[in-house]
Amino acid sequence: MRAVSRELVLWLIQQGHQPLHLRPTQPDPLTAALEEAIALREQGKAALSLKLLQRLEAEGASSAWITDNRARAELALGQATAAASLWRQLERHPDRQAAATASQMLDQLQRQLLEGLHHHCRFHSWQPRHLPSLEQIGGADVLQLALEEAIASREAQKPGLSLALMEEALQQGWQSPWLHDNRARALVNLGRGDEALAVWEELSGTADPAAAAMAREAIAQQREQHHVQTLLEQGRQRLEQGHAHEAEALLMDVWLKRPDDITVLQLLERAINAQRPSAGNDLLDQELAAVNRQLALQERLQEVLEQRLAEQR
Repeated sequence: MRAVSRELVLWLIQQGHQPLHLRPTQPDPLTAALEEAIALREQGKAALSLKLLQRLEAEGASSAWITDNRARAELALGQATAAASLWRQLERHPDRQAAATASQMLDQLQRQLLEGLHHHCRFHSWQPRHLPSLEQIGGADVLQLALEEAIASREAQKPGLSLALMEEALQQGWQSPWLHDNRARALVNLGRGDEALAVWEELSGTADPAAAAMAREAIAQQREQHHVQTLLEQGRQRLEQGHAHEAEALLMDVWLKRPDDITVLQLLERAINAQRPSAGNDLLDQELAAVNRQLALQERLQEVLEQRLAEQR
């Protein structure tokens, strides 16, 4: 271990750090290395502290306190998920003091996240459906419950809250591909499709195969929706410009994708009937014209639908 101590001292000096506790020869190099790692972290050099601890383990050193200080360095680097994973390992360690410390740090981490999530729920006047109260936190997996709360709030037409919950977790250093996926889905509901697409494109390269597949599917859907929305705007524009026949063709493509969209049906009715003779001034004539407009729309929709089905055979 003393040879390792010399190597670590040399390595630290090469990194531009003059060791405060670690010496080439000393009776308890493991303790000295841990003290050095703590000092580095307290000096704002968490990345170097983490590397020192990792090198220490690579040289064969083993201690619950190495793992604990690795977790603290990860947390200082904004990696709450990595820190939580290390402390969860320590909770089962035979060193009771280290295990108790890990449980305490995990509880603090979970409570901090829960407090932030509850803040957003209060701001949006939302009664949580999945998040426990601080008094009932127990051994809850707050991150998983945050995901469930984000989905519930989005489905309840609260995409702003859903987005805030996901961004709070990410800001606190928690990482999961499903945080990013649900953030993107909230962005879509807020009309920020381009931002959502960028999130999914990055997520499509994640190591999680299920999340990557979900992202690729979402990208395809988002691009299709963008295409359909573009057709709708083009159809509306052509109709306003008096080009009813061109507008009808564009709007029919939209209707085939959105058959229940009232706006699309209303625009289609205008486009189709703009190509028909106008009704007279007589009230009865106008009522008959209104009925005929509806019939013309239904007939045209049926005709287009049959054409498309025939093309697919």
